[in-house]
Amino acid sequence: MATVLDIGLLNYFYIIFPFLLIYAGTLGILTWLKIFGENRVIHNILAIVIAFIFVLSDTLVKVINMAVPWFVIMFALLIFLVVAYKFLGAKDSDIASVLTRDKTVVTWILLIFIIIIIGSAAKVYFSEGTSKQVTGEGGIVVSEEEVGKTGVTAFWSTLFHPQVLAVVIILLIAVFAIMMLSGNPPVGK
Repeated sequence: MATVLDIGLLNYFYIIFPFLLIYAGTLGILTWLKIFGENRVIHNILAIVIAFIFVLSDTLVKVINMAVPWFVIMFALLIFLVVAYKFLGAKDSDIASVLTRDKTVVTWILLIFIIIIIGSAAKVYFSEGTSKQVTGEGGIVVSEEEVGKTGVTAFWSTLFHPQVLAVVIILLIAVFAIMMLSGNPPVGK
């Protein structure tokens, strides 16, 4: 049945967004670093070639499609924090100096980027293959990936289970809050 909010047709365009994202990111990096001088044509051609190479790998496209929503959430939180600091009286120069010069903030942002990329790659890598449905306790149907038999499979399925990841995030927030409340500044200041 067709509805107004039916976005199933967009599934056929799943490859276009990663292509545009890789193209824009590569073009931005090449323009910023000026490896090939000021020649924008070479930057565009190289960015298109790199984007095509990325798009040829279905696994990389899946990793990008899985990581992008997390990056959007992270940027939304960063924007919210900047707006909150501006509301409390911080100046643009204060915020810019913290985001560019404070090693702790830059380290945390890079660490979160790396965690998102590794988590997305692990999720795509370990979820590929056939997924059988198994009837568990109480007649609940789950996929075989969620069951995790023994050994490495059980370890990774436990490690990347949403409840375990939620506990890890809560513990990281608690550690960071305790560091800030105790008056001991984080390492790097």
